[in-house]
Amino acid sequence: MALRKEKPMTNLFIKSLLRKIRINRIITRLLGTQFHTNINRIEIDVTWNCNLHCKNCDRSCRQAPTQEQMSIQQIQKFVFESQQNHKKWEQIRILGGEPTLHPDILAILKILENYKNFYSPETKLILISNGYGPIVHSILKKLPKSIVIKDTVKQSPDQSTFEPFNIAPIDLPGYQQTNFLNGCWITTYCGLALNRHGYYPCGVAGGIDRVFGLCLGKLQMPKEPSEMLPVLDACCRLCGHFLRGYFIPKEKRELVNQEPCSPTWKKAYQNFISHKPELPFF
Repeated sequence: MALRKEKPMTNLFIKSLLRKIRINRIITRLLGTQFHTNINRIEIDVTWNCNLHCKNCDRSCRQAPTQEQMSIQQIQKFVFESQQNHKKWEQIRILGGEPTLHPDILAILKILENYKNFYSPETKLILISNGYGPIVHSILKKLPKSIVIKDTVKQSPDQSTFEPFNIAPIDLPGYQQTNFLNGCWITTYCGLALNRHGYYPCGVAGGIDRVFGLCLGKLQMPKEPSEMLPVLDACCRLCGHFLRGYFIPKEKRELVNQEPCSPTWKKAYQNFISHKPELPFF
């Protein structure tokens, strides 16, 4: 996920300092949490299969590869729940992994297209693709015109705008007095997330859960942002995006390419390889 453009090191340092002050427990008690989960938008991770495996992938498609994917029945359940809850989504983003690698992607998009056409015509359906390789391109050409395609045009696993995702805040000094309910911009801009294990405050949290096996996915559609707070608290303390100021400036970009990984994440990936967690299904 491309998160930011390069900025002068001084600006990044100031931004880092302000963020660290803002997420302090005392400041949060005075001002409230900085970001909130947008329950009018949702991202659906239909598969974690990927053909590119970018460094610092925040779904861990490179670090903990898997062929796991959502079923057509789960997509149908999502649509049923949306209608049952009178939910007319502002936008639905379809992601992965690489979503075009799901063998039933056209059927999945048809189900979502029917939801849009017959129930919520204002909903934007957006598919996020890495646009890499002939197989992906051949599928993209077959997609319905009602689907907005966002092709990120990736050409290699090295992504200069990716953050060091696998640095857990709890592994760093100075974060003992942090309120992790502050979240980050992803929960506000991207909204809720759904994968084969349930609903999450963001897609990144869902990716964290599948690696750590915390069983945090909500099996029913949340109606209020507050329902996501326990999940947010558990996952943000593990997420490099939460730091937002633990930056690696352009002149040290090679450090990102070395895929920094803090102890908590190293242990989690080792555990995943030796014994993949079993989570409930949505």
